[in-house]
Parts: sequence; C-alpha cells; structure tokens
Amino acid sequence: IRMKKCKKVSNLLIFLIIYPISLFSNLIKKEDINLLSFDEKKYFKQKCLMDNGYRNNAKCINYLGIKIFLNNYENNELNPDEVKNIEVKSISYLNYSAELGYKKAYLNLAWIYSNPKSSFFDLNKSSKYFDLAIINSEFEKKNTIQDIDLDPNNELLEINKDFKSAIISMSRLNLYFLGGIEGKFFYLTKREHERAKRFFNKIIVLNKIENSYLSYFSEQIKNEHYKELSLLTENLKRYQKEYRENALQEINNLISIYQKLN
Repeated sequence: IRMKKCKKVSNLLIFLIIYPISLFSNLIKKEDINLLSFDEKKYFKQKCLMDNGYRNNAKCINYLGIKIFLNNYENNELNPDEVKNIEVKSISYLNYSAELGYKKAYLNLAWIYSNPKSSFFDLNKSSKYFDLAIINSEFEKKNTIQDIDLDPNNELLEINKDFKSAIISMSRLNLYFLGGIEGKFFYLTKREHERAKRFFNKIIVLNKIENSYLSYFSEQIKNEHYKELSLLTENLKRYQKEYRENALQEINNLISIYQKLN
C-alpha cells in the first residue's frame, strides 16, 4: 500500500513540475513571429529559436512583445479590432517578461500605457509599471531558463548618455516656453525655442534615431524624470528670474551636445 501511495505521490509531483513547464513552453506563438519585420524575424529566430521551440527567456519575450507593438500600432492598414488584438498580444508578452523580473519589460509597459495612441492608454498604470521598473532594477527573480545576449540596440532601451541629456533638456525647454506663455511670464522666446528644436533635431539625426522610436525614447526619459518635470511645471506658475537663465543654459547644453556629436 505504501509503495502505491509513494508512486501516486511521485506521479503527482512529476505532473505538477512538468505541467506548468509544458504550458510555458507554448508561450511564444509561431504566428506572432510573423508580426515582426523580416530582419527582426531573422534576428529573433537566430537568438531565440531552439530545436524544440522558442526560448521562453525574459529577453526574448520582451523583444517580441515590444517589437510587435512598435511595428503595428501605427499601421493604417489595420482596423481598430486588429490593432487592439496586437496590443493585447504585446502586453501579454511584456507581462510574462516582467513577471520574470525583467526591468525593461516594466519600462516598455509603462511607455505603452503612457502612449495616447494606444487603446490601453492609462497614466495610473503607466506610473505603476514605472515604479515597478525601479524596484526591479535587476533580475530579482532567478530566471531558470538559460539567459541569452540580445543586441541592446534591438531592445531599444539602451540610449547613449548624450541623447538622454538632449531629451531632458528639450523637455525642460518646452516647459519654459509653454509655462511662460500660460503664465504670461518671459522665460523663452519663440525664436529661441525654435532654435533649440533645430539643434535637438540635428542630434536625433546624428544618433540615427528612427521617427517611429523617437516618442518611445522620449517617454522613457520623461518617465525617469517625471517628478522633476512635474515640480518644474508647478514652479513656473510663479515667476522666478533664475528660470530665464536656466532656459538659456539648456539651449547651450543642446548646442554642446550637437558640437560633441558632430
């Protein structure tokens, strides 16, 4: 009797171990790979395809999720239902990657929920995922599946320091310009603001940033500086002479970055 009980317990343990793994092994759907561009599909298969299927690796899952979204959310050939279906797929993959403790998946989710063009636009959720990204700054959960090295340029979140600095400077300059108009104060003239934008656009060209990814990068950096920018927005409602000087310094920062990259 004991032998039979032990055998039943043993079989149950094997079932409990293998069943979740078998479910997870089917996570990446073959048809979803077709939502990638030709080069991305080739790259994904090279890095994430194994003999018995695709790697259920946090990096692979994150890569698939964010690429599906970026390649299709502005596709004019898709009807609203198809767009929403693609967004659901993307968020599903990113959530799986986030559950494995992958910081970039949290940041990608934060960006999608902060994107007004997404049908899932929700600033509260965006803030929640951004906070989780800070908490999960590294893999806090041990990924039991063998890790791989995906090209950081293809994961989108590796941005050089100069470009980050340019984005935050331009974000501040936009606030100085708009804050001055709304508060009827003088922080930045229209001509100065246009000059700043010209240098910022030149920096984008030098960094070879595609237009489809620009808003993605901008939202990421602005999320990182959310508290600072929110505070500045409020402070600009009360005139302070130093903000005029700060605005000019931000323009000089953009010019310096451009000259450095050029």
